[in-house]
Amino acid sequence: VRVRACTGAAASSSKPSRTATSLALRTVTYGGACVGIFRMSRIRSRPSALIVAVAMITACMGQDDSRPNLLLVVSDQTRPDALSGVGGSRTIAETPNLDRIAQEGVTFPYAFTATPICTPARAALITGRSPWRHGMRGYGDYVAPGFYSVWKELPETLDKAGYYTGIAGKNHFGLNETSGTFFSHGYTSMRLYEGLLENDPYDETFVLVDTYDMFFNNSCPGCNPLATQPEDIWNGWTSEPYVYDEALHPTKWTADSAIEFLNEWSLDYNTSAAPFFLKLSFHRPHSPYDPPERWFDRMLAKSDQIPEPANATALDEASGWDSVYISSEKCAPSHTTCGDGCGTQVYCGSVNTSEYRNTRSLYYGSLSFVDEQFGRVVDWLEHTATRWGVHRGYGRALDQTFILYLSDHGDALGDHALWRKGYPTQQVVSVPMYLRWPSSMDEQVTLARGSSLSHVVEIRDVFPTLADLAEVDITAWGPNTTEEANPDGASMLPLLLAESVEAREAVEWREYVGMEMAMCSLNGIGTEPSTTNYH
Repeated sequence: VRVRACTGAAASSSKPSRTATSLALRTVTYGGACVGIFRMSRIRSRPSALIVAVAMITACMGQDDSRPNLLLVVSDQTRPDALSGVGGSRTIAETPNLDRIAQEGVTFPYAFTATPICTPARAALITGRSPWRHGMRGYGDYVAPGFYSVWKELPETLDKAGYYTGIAGKNHFGLNETSGTFFSHGYTSMRLYEGLLENDPYDETFVLVDTYDMFFNNSCPGCNPLATQPEDIWNGWTSEPYVYDEALHPTKWTADSAIEFLNEWSLDYNTSAAPFFLKLSFHRPHSPYDPPERWFDRMLAKSDQIPEPANATALDEASGWDSVYISSEKCAPSHTTCGDGCGTQVYCGSVNTSEYRNTRSLYYGSLSFVDEQFGRVVDWLEHTATRWGVHRGYGRALDQTFILYLSDHGDALGDHALWRKGYPTQQVVSVPMYLRWPSSMDEQVTLARGSSLSHVVEIRDVFPTLADLAEVDITAWGPNTTEEANPDGASMLPLLLAESVEAREAVEWREYVGMEMAMCSLNGIGTEPSTTNYH
């Protein structure tokens, strides 16, 4: 248990500073915000210390920590043109809540992932590094656990900067197989759903490790949480509507968990003295595409509006680039693509119109369900007044919460006879990137709400952006201030704060972003890394 409090006047340095107070393990100051961290066991053992601690808490409440709450929203495997606000006639999904973030903020239509596959993309998210420097050019079970104490990382940085940090949903950081616990990388509160079953090292009768699977097994004993996943095809394009009550769906559970975190933050006096950082990370619309029946029916009813797959040339032309991927020998469900350790995967192939529309209806329904559940979290922010916000003159938590939405990569969805992720195609390497600033920043941000900026951005830019909002100078922070320890990404905040179009154009920015990916690690279509530049 941690109590964040202030022991005196805030220091001006952005680096951690220590006080002489014997109870405090450390006191850190960032941008004038004073944060002390204590062990409750020490306080309980000394009655007089409790009085001191209460006085410190009161002093800290008096400090004007004007930094915004930070809500990082991730939906897995989401291509930008699947969202209704961007896709137009190219999608039938209904995403009014995510569209609202774009309409009330700024969008970056040239947003990419440098390595369009699960864990490498999330390595970029946590470290702010390029694939060359975070070391993952292909899929792996862990995200930088060996460098945990060396590299600067997003959640740990914000935790030490005084934010109350939490994750609801998918981290994909990996598991310590000795202790049976997930790597936290600085998250104080973790409610996890990783999407894959793991064996509990302490109980052979359970198939659980993460928080969601414990919830599911307790709620539906003997049921299979992956019942909608085609056997042995955990990245397959075929699926079906969710077979259980939607109250058990991981998408619903992820939103429930986020609201639990927010209630915890707002109701607990100790934590509401500090702003929060919450990563709300939905596993869907990653496969299995399994929305509740009502959402599938809604999408299927208008599936005749789904456009035909995008192809470079006619699929029946042997000379066409796409013809490589329609071979039944290469793409049939029985084909093993990655060797004995990879299993049976379906990653390419042309399907008939009915199958294609059915799959897209499931995908769009899954994304629409994600949007609906995200809307519940926004509703909490919009209709909840907290002590933390009222103390600073804001009636709603939304008025003091910066929201950044993105995905780790897209989904081919049959375009170019390809399925899922792992390709250097527009449908897979493009990601949504929406930023919505709170009303508390209206005087600082000159950009009109609903704007679109043509700057080339990448997932590595998220960490520097959120650190900038938290008033943390990453280059000067931490025990390792060498260039090697710093992220490669750049903060997008100066693009929002520029006082004019000319000033925004004068911000030094990249013209393209490089990508390198070991293609054979996922789809088995080559042995050499693929190198591409995105413009």
